[in-house]
Amino acid sequence: MLAEGGTEYGHMETIMRGDSPYGPFTECPHNPILSHKDYMGSQIQATGHADLVEDQNGNWWMVSLGIRKLPKVMLHNLGRETFLTPVMWKDGWPVAGDHGRTELEWEAPLPGEAPKGMKLSFTDHFDGDKLDLRWNFVRNPKRDHYVLQDGKLSLRAGEETLQDHHPTLLCVRQQEFEETAQTTVSCKRLEEGGKIGLTAYYNKDYHYEVYLTKRDGNFRIGYGWTVHAMEAEREIFLVSVPEVLSFRVKADTRGYTFSYSTDGKSWTEAGFGAVAGLCKEGTMTMTFTGTYLGVFASRAEADVTSFSVEIDE
Repeated sequence: MLAEGGTEYGHMETIMRGDSPYGPFTECPHNPILSHKDYMGSQIQATGHADLVEDQNGNWWMVSLGIRKLPKVMLHNLGRETFLTPVMWKDGWPVAGDHGRTELEWEAPLPGEAPKGMKLSFTDHFDGDKLDLRWNFVRNPKRDHYVLQDGKLSLRAGEETLQDHHPTLLCVRQQEFEETAQTTVSCKRLEEGGKIGLTAYYNKDYHYEVYLTKRDGNFRIGYGWTVHAMEAEREIFLVSVPEVLSFRVKADTRGYTFSYSTDGKSWTEAGFGAVAGLCKEGTMTMTFTGTYLGVFASRAEADVTSFSVEIDE
């Protein structure tokens, strides 16, 4: 089995067979055995990097990578995902799904009851001695910048920012087009120009964020964005730092709406960023990780007491 056509919209899976690992090989007459390059109307695109597996009941499946594109446009911000496709055999060749096409849902004989895994929605109060497995860092973290103690997570950031290779950032993958992330923080230290906030983050050159900052000795709520490594920000509201401060981002197929709250009840909108700014197709590096949602700090120390992700499941 071969992955061909690049890993984008021309991606495909092909197969050959032979009597020896050294060949000669005969090409499958209906190659590619999996591809959506001629099925552009499907929400699933870039299918490939597949494997074949036989379950204990003798049924065959293909496990592959792919993406889900946004409605009406050839853009995606969720990163690559795993798809399962039933396989039948014809004349000794595998036929995946609907003649090499897969779908979001299939009527197929699963080998058993599906295991109950992690729900996409979750809330973390950081009251354990280890971080939840959903959490991600960007590259190798500086462990002393993340301290779990007394039912909270302490972020202890130095000079690093979201534009650096090693930001102080704890994040989860955005797994659906429409979801809401919310966090509550308590500011312990905030240097001049420092930030504590919530971000929608693709990489160091592409991200949106709402945050608490300090300018000329005054505390302000700001909204910032970085696209193509061009940075801009708006300092919106002068505030007195409350005991706790909450941030929220609502994601949908249009973009990301950021808000903040000083009482956890009433919310004030801080800014909006178009989803296209965090889509792989429009970026310089064109990686496949997708967007993260997370809490960050720079030149600051803050206690994060809660973080939640809500998805309509």
